[in-house]
Amino acid sequence: GIEELTNGYPPLYADNVRLERVSQIVTYSFPVIAMLMVFLIYAFAKRFLQDGAGPIPTIVPFLYIFSPNIVLFSLFPDQAIYPLVFLIGVWFIVTAIQHQSFTWALLLGIFLYGAVFFSFTMLPLYLFAGIYLTLHYCSNRNARQLKKQIMIAIGIGVGTLLLYFIFLAFLNYDFFSRFTRTVTINRNFDFYLRVGRQPPGGPEPLSIRLQQIAAAAWINNLDFAAAIGFPIYILFVIHGIRLLIRLFRGETTSSDTILVSFFFSFIALNLAGTAQGETARLWMFWIPAMVIFASYEAGRYARKNSPALLWFFIMQFITILLTYHFQDLRM
Repeated sequence: GIEELTNGYPPLYADNVRLERVSQIVTYSFPVIAMLMVFLIYAFAKRFLQDGAGPIPTIVPFLYIFSPNIVLFSLFPDQAIYPLVFLIGVWFIVTAIQHQSFTWALLLGIFLYGAVFFSFTMLPLYLFAGIYLTLHYCSNRNARQLKKQIMIAIGIGVGTLLLYFIFLAFLNYDFFSRFTRTVTINRNFDFYLRVGRQPPGGPEPLSIRLQQIAAAAWINNLDFAAAIGFPIYILFVIHGIRLLIRLFRGETTSSDTILVSFFFSFIALNLAGTAQGETARLWMFWIPAMVIFASYEAGRYARKNSPALLWFFIMQFITILLTYHFQDLRM
């Protein structure tokens, strides 16, 4: 897509000139786009988090900058574009559902399918939308009509199908066939070819599939935790547990509903078992949610003027230095 935007289609330049032009665009634009997240994530925290007037919106951008795979992964769409698109999508979802409008839901469905067309990585936005719509209704059933929630879900579906058929007719792009083929290729490589095994000719038995999902969840989370820094990941888990406790006690706030939707979406992503490894790159779009969760826990220490917050940033900085020193630059 970037090459077509840069060089036209069909390309008007020789191969070496095309590569040179694309390299220049990526080299100068991707770092700038990546750093736009600092402003977006601050604005998101200020707008939607309960502690908008406290230290959390200030802490969130710093945690994002101190994530090793954000700082050290350069010139990848996973770093520069996907977190930005994902957080914009979450913002759109929350706003559309809070408006309780069919028109907003229709526009949301169009946006979501456009994001997924851009990258299958954005599929969890649909998960988030479904979970947030459910929790938003359950948190105050007396003030919301179930019929209206169903109409919002239908609006999202209609918007999605509208763009699906437009792309199918004019671009010959069939999401379902491409997604099925992509998932099959990735799963065969991650779970079989990568470990020297022959992919099966048909579906695996349920017991084997469950073992694969459990093993993948373990590897993926270790990989991702090491990539974003174990301090951030640990605080993410701690705050996720706090949120679940508040949810079961019926004590959640409007901002908690957003965060619980993040947490359940992350759990669902693990249970899907579509990938094994390489989550340091593939899951980079989750970093905004991770640092927001971690900021809530870090904010506790900021309010107490505790040196723990300083040590937290020091550990993240050490993680960045060690990752840079020991990373395999040949990859």
